[in-house]
Amino acid sequence: MKRLWTVAAVSATLLVLAACANFVIIPPIISDGVAAHPTGFDPALLIRYHRISEHETEEGEIEQTPHYSGIGYHPRQSGYLGYDNWDVLEVPRDSSGINNWLHLFLSRDAVLVVIWEEYAGWLSGWSQEGEIAGRTVYRRSFGAGEVVLGSPGEENDAYTVLIGESDGQPSSLPPLPAGIDEADRPTTNAACPGWVHNLYLAAGPDGLLYEGWHPQIDTVYWCYFEHEHGSDPSMANYGAAFRYIADKNYGQNEQHEGFKGYVILNVEAETGKRYHWYVNIHSTTSAISRTCARQHTVVIAVVDAQTGELVAELGYKGDYGTVRSNQGDNTLIQPTFSATCPDQQSIDNELEGTGDSFVKRVRVANQAGVSNGGYENWRGGLNTTVGLSYNGSSGLALDIRNPMTSCDTFTCTGAISTGSNATRRTIRFSHMRIDANTDTVQIFDALDGTVDGVFFTDPYGKLPRNEGDPDAIRQYIQPGLDISIDGGFATEDAWRALYVLNAHPEDLELEGSLGSIN
Repeated sequence: MKRLWTVAAVSATLLVLAACANFVIIPPIISDGVAAHPTGFDPALLIRYHRISEHETEEGEIEQTPHYSGIGYHPRQSGYLGYDNWDVLEVPRDSSGINNWLHLFLSRDAVLVVIWEEYAGWLSGWSQEGEIAGRTVYRRSFGAGEVVLGSPGEENDAYTVLIGESDGQPSSLPPLPAGIDEADRPTTNAACPGWVHNLYLAAGPDGLLYEGWHPQIDTVYWCYFEHEHGSDPSMANYGAAFRYIADKNYGQNEQHEGFKGYVILNVEAETGKRYHWYVNIHSTTSAISRTCARQHTVVIAVVDAQTGELVAELGYKGDYGTVRSNQGDNTLIQPTFSATCPDQQSIDNELEGTGDSFVKRVRVANQAGVSNGGYENWRGGLNTTVGLSYNGSSGLALDIRNPMTSCDTFTCTGAISTGSNATRRTIRFSHMRIDANTDTVQIFDALDGTVDGVFFTDPYGKLPRNEGDPDAIRQYIQPGLDISIDGGFATEDAWRALYVLNAHPEDLELEGSLGSIN
């Protein structure tokens, strides 16, 4: 089925007629640009890449899907004679023969070299620069931006791409921030040292700095963070302060790696106004402790796409109810790995009759009649006290299609690794609405004597607080605001993870960079 998108500026370019057939090409949406680096230093020559596969849909359209596996970028690691210390891009074999197979994005003008024992039409315009080890050297200069190379083709070996600066020299080692010694320089294609991670900060609603979003791979030092946080909130003109709510909740220990965000560029159906939505749900799947935690941090921020103005910022500990098996009869799981885990039957009794279906459905590995497969489904997390409303029994659905761990049994005495990386996630809203005109918001907003959209609640978003209270969470809804979002969203983009309507989620791990905690 043809996918639909919500961004008019993007969707206008999606349907491109194929040159040789009456097909419509549906390309993937890969977010533009590169995430800003906190040092301000120039990024590596290559800032992102993906390769393409094609298949025909039932409607006779050609759909393109991005892939990231099999590609490895190695800055300044060439040992090829005459190209010492150039950047190396390794690509896999591919038999498709399509001419727009490999998409590279250069941060600045550069020279590309393809080393290959074959020739294809997509190399037209490249100069031949002799041979290396019996393989022909093809060379061409490119400006900053996208470069597209073709597939090696059937029965051909893969080629190697070398990348140098526009003057034909290798790129220089990036500088180090003041106070960082050369001994602490990050090693490319290896785990980043802690100081690199600590560069990525964001201001919270209280004006203090907290850990913030970062990409999978640092774009200056090309080192690996070994976990990912979903969407880059700067695409929504927003800065996500991950631990703001946990810290206000008396220093609650929420695993940093578990903060997963979703940027959606949405058009209001009735008004045509464009809003940038950013939703973050603390939803790690590497820690089995998630089955013991009923509440998880939820942040919902909305920015007016035309003005850049923040029109809503809500945060609280959202209710995810009981824990159940994701298969069979959805049997209640009673975690026993910790004596502090709440009684699931009591939670189920509490929710009965409320009309809400708040639940985390997780895999169970070693239970007769239940296979260790399927999605991990989270339903719930929306708090009506802070001006949210929704259709259905939960209003917000998060599906983690490849969770990292399962419960071992229905009593969940421990975790079983699935060998997955939890990057294939989809989020679905059931007519979720933010309304500044609800009675509770009006009452909370007026408590300080000024109706300005700012009010304070406890970390669960249930009770009013005064500014300055140790557990006060700042909430904001622009006076008069009444907006909604509906539908299911996914991303195919490993770099900044823009979520779009009805996309097909892919494995987004880059260069095998994700570790065992994500």
